[in-house]
Parts: sequence; structure tokens; C-alpha cells
Amino acid sequence: MKADARPEDYQGIVAALDPAGAPCMTFVRRAAGEPSKIAVLSASYNPPTLAHLRMAELAHVDLGYPEVILELAIANVDKAVTDAPLHERLMMMGVLAESRPWLSVAVATHGRFLDKMAALREHFPTADVCFIVGYDTLVRVFDPKYYTDRDAELRALFDQTSFVCANREGSGDDALDGLLLLPANAPYAEGVRPMALDAYHAGLSSTAVRTSIASAQSRPDGLPEEVAAYIDGRGLYSRSGGDSP
Repeated sequence: MKADARPEDYQGIVAALDPAGAPCMTFVRRAAGEPSKIAVLSASYNPPTLAHLRMAELAHVDLGYPEVILELAIANVDKAVTDAPLHERLMMMGVLAESRPWLSVAVATHGRFLDKMAALREHFPTADVCFIVGYDTLVRVFDPKYYTDRDAELRALFDQTSFVCANREGSGDDALDGLLLLPANAPYAEGVRPMALDAYHAGLSSTAVRTSIASAQSRPDGLPEEVAAYIDGRGLYSRSGGDSP
């Protein structure tokens, strides 16, 4: 994020995107270089937590992805926009990436992963793309309600990408194995790898962080220092509503 970046600038970036049009992705920060493989961490970032950062670090260091993209969709398949506006979330993602040159930040028009892939191919025509997701998100990847022709669309998705699934509290290897053993999901099991989070990071929740801030705990557990400072400065998630434009 540029040192002189302003929330209204990011507001304009979000406003320029059309969720009713063709899938599109706009980068507000790009890591240096043109890597042959990238990892994309799709989340709501409301706010970005230490769990998000840990997942990105594991993808970068342990899995060897030279570039990890923090990606936010303006149209989420399940969640309405509440609490922090989208442009504020982009700003928080930007401050998280500022001291980590391997992190990129992007905002996308669409929430479905098949649409995200179409948007990514405009920027990375030949790169090996992997999505880093939590268990709950992977469950939605396989949910028939998001598809017109589930099998055809899932085949098209897994032909282009793979998934790394991080455990959350209460959903370990057994839950992932059970999901992938279901007959409707088994054909795609080879396209999913586990990511083991320790108990602390697996138990972190953006919802709990927001609740903690609203109850007047100014520095709740679970936030990167840069994000905590931004939230303090902007008054986000407080009962007073802060000074977001």
C-alpha cells in the first residue's frame, strides 16, 4: 500500500468494479516478479487476523509459493457486507502486506471460485494457481446450490486450480477426509491438500475479534500489530462507528 494511500482512493477502486459484468480482479498491490505459481488466499478480511497471516506464511514458506495474493470479493456468495466497508478491509490488507514484499492485495467482482479463476487468468495466463481456504469455504466449494451444472463446473474448476484447506477449531483431518470421501466429492479429492494450523491459529475468529473491539477491548488478541493500529486509528468496529467515510 502506498504511504499516502487514502480510504477514499480505495473507495473509488471498489466503486469502479461491476459484479454484474464479466469477472474482474483489480490489484492494489503486486509483489515483484512474475512467478510461475501463485497462491490466493480468499477471505472476507473483516478484519484480517493472525490466522489469515499464518495461512499466507505457510503457503509462502512451507508450500513454496513465491507470491501469495490476499483477495477480497465485493460479491460474496454467502455474506452481506457488514461492519467494516470493503474499502477499509482493503486498507487493512494493504497495511498487512506493506512489510511483506511477497504479498499482493486484490479485489474481485465475483465470489465463486470458477469466476475468480477467469479473472485471475487475465493477470496470470499460465501460472499454476492454488487457492488457500478454510474448511467452511471448502464445504461451500462442493455445495450444489452454487452451480447450474455442478459436475461440469467443478471439473472445469479443478482442471485449472487446486485447493489447500486449513483446519479450523473443531474441523481437523477427520472432517476433511470425510468431506472428500463423499461420493459426489471423491473425484476431486486429489485437487485438495490439507494445511495444518496449530490450535491457537485454528481457533481465531474475525467475528470474535469484532465482538471484542465492540466491547471496548482496544487491542484484542488475534490481530497483527499493523492491523490493530489501523483499526485504532480509524475507530473501526467500535460502537461509535469510527470515522469511515
